[in-house]
Amino acid sequence: MKCSFTMTPDPLDPNKVTMVWTQHGLSIAKYDQGVVTTIPRISLNTEELENGSVSLVYRFINTEDEGQHRCEVEYEGEEGEVDMHVTVRAAPDILYLRMDSDPQSSEVNLTCEASNFYPLNISFTFKRKAVTLKTERVTSEENPFVWPVSDGSFAAESVYSVDVATILGSTEPFTCEVAHEALDQPMSREVMNPVAPVVSLVGIAVLCKESQVVCMAEGFFPQSAIFIWRKSEEVVKTEDSQSIYHDTYSAESHYKFTPYSREPLSCEVKHMTGVSERKYVTYSGLAQVEIIWMTVAITIIIFIGLFILWWSSVGLFPLIPLEVDGVPRALQCTLTGWALRMVTVEWSRNDQQISVDDDEETLGDPPEYSMERLPVKDLCCVDGNVLRLEMKLMIEEPEGAKFKCQATHRLTRRSQECSLEI
Repeated sequence: MKCSFTMTPDPLDPNKVTMVWTQHGLSIAKYDQGVVTTIPRISLNTEELENGSVSLVYRFINTEDEGQHRCEVEYEGEEGEVDMHVTVRAAPDILYLRMDSDPQSSEVNLTCEASNFYPLNISFTFKRKAVTLKTERVTSEENPFVWPVSDGSFAAESVYSVDVATILGSTEPFTCEVAHEALDQPMSREVMNPVAPVVSLVGIAVLCKESQVVCMAEGFFPQSAIFIWRKSEEVVKTEDSQSIYHDTYSAESHYKFTPYSREPLSCEVKHMTGVSERKYVTYSGLAQVEIIWMTVAITIIIFIGLFILWWSSVGLFPLIPLEVDGVPRALQCTLTGWALRMVTVEWSRNDQQISVDDDEETLGDPPEYSMERLPVKDLCCVDGNVLRLEMKLMIEEPEGAKFKCQATHRLTRRSQECSLEI
């Protein structure tokens, strides 16, 4: 602000000038015969003093600077003064329109906020498709939607409630216009349409170990979303989102637990746009019940395998008589199994032992009998021998005698026998 004066006769002597600036009766700056004193934020420009002009300079303006200012000048006993009125105007430099929603509610609040403006008088207008939905003028500091800012300016907001179905039923955006006397034309902001979250699960639950899985919701708008965790159909955890904003919102929810079974665990996100598809946790490892059943199954398989090995170690087919001139002169049967060299063959007649064969081809005692083992080919999975007991010429005929062949595996202790009465 410039304060100018003229003095006669010329020229003017700066060392004889006293100039005082006051506001509301309080001194804010003074030039006293070459000495300058001011309050903070203010300075005096005395470069044009010899020409009768001094300027009061504010480094920055706030609302306290509004009002009456007076410039008083004294020069060699002569005095003069002039009053100036300062009007402060500050246009809104922050304006945003947000959509506040509660997933549990059927209504959404559109909040339009303006800040750092002065004086207080301001108006908000909500529109959609160029149709005015609501206009509100804020003029009083008693309004609950008005609050002061530290520099003396004001902030205010206006709220418009609208049904969720109305928002979702059209792709047309909502706008808010703010009009203020410091603006050449109204400012406007547009709020984006609701966007459903993209839900995913991160992490694998390990059975019988403490595990943590993360449910992530990304790219949604507006901000509010609720995470719902379920075991089967039972809700085990509900959590409001702590959202991070980057064009759209993102949030996540953590669930810690120690699983002992593969009971379905799922996460879903409830948002203004609806409830998302459930995402199910993937399990790894074995549950206690599965370990028990697997142990039992392996034990049974091993037992069955051992039983098959035991059962197949020795097999003996019935005795067949070989006759010469109608008289039996030899007996023959087939031996099957594995590791037949470990099979002991015992022949007996009328329960009297004839011989025990330990892989010997002939019997030396008694001399009237001999035994042979002949290999059998083309058998599947097992070995085979033909066992033959030959009866040499003897005094008594074998008629009426009962012969028996017994085969015993020395490793598995399985024994088989067959008999024939002549």
